[in-house]
Amino acid sequence: MLLTAIDGAEGDLNKLQKNIDEWYDNAMDRVSGWYRRSTQWIIFWIGLFIAVSMNVNTITIADYLYRNDAVRSALVARAEAALRIFQRERGMVPDGIAGPKTWAAQDAVVQV
Repeated sequence: MLLTAIDGAEGDLNKLQKNIDEWYDNAMDRVSGWYRRSTQWIIFWIGLFIAVSMNVNTITIADYLYRNDAVRSALVARAEAALRIFQRERGMVPDGIAGPKTWAAQDAVVQV
């Protein structure tokens, strides 16, 4: 491949670099596609194994959350609290909030 890139450059160093960059980008695109497909299958099989081994029935869980507003609200509140903890540990500020001083106020609103 390098010999082809050198021949195609015809003595121009910039053109040679461009040819090598294009070859590298094309190779990385192919590898990324292969990696994405193989990773998706691996994640699918791991998820299926976990769901079967733990006897998880997502339809029953979704139906239960759909019919029980209190449980759904509690689950959403816990997820939001976990998100705030995650953001706080990483120094992130949620959208629409002036800064870290308002964390306690937002925590109090969610817990009410």
